[in-house]
Amino acid sequence: MFTTATEETVSFNAEIEAALASMPHLTSVTPEVARASREAGQSIFGLLQRSPRAESLMIPGPDRDLQLRVFRAPNPKGVYLHIHGGGWVLGASDHQDPRLEALSEAA
Repeated sequence: MFTTATEETVSFNAEIEAALASMPHLTSVTPEVARASREAGQSIFGLLQRSPRAESLMIPGPDRDLQLRVFRAPNPKGVYLHIHGGGWVLGASDHQDPRLEALSEAA
């Protein structure tokens, strides 16, 4: 069944489009510039919100150590492994704390 978008959804989409139009496209800047902008809160996602519940761990990788971000739920009944997108260029393990914290609590 197809339903039309609510006024709230249309407004939200317009805000996203306006925000994206005011920023350089990711393909027009270097990965270093895109990463620095995200760290400074100058992306469509706004300021980073890092969870105090998260643990940062380093594990050995084939070429260098890799950082893991771990959320331990009080009574887990499952495990969720999130490998963020970004083509191994954009993003970092601590860029999605609120969403991943919520997922850990639901696991």
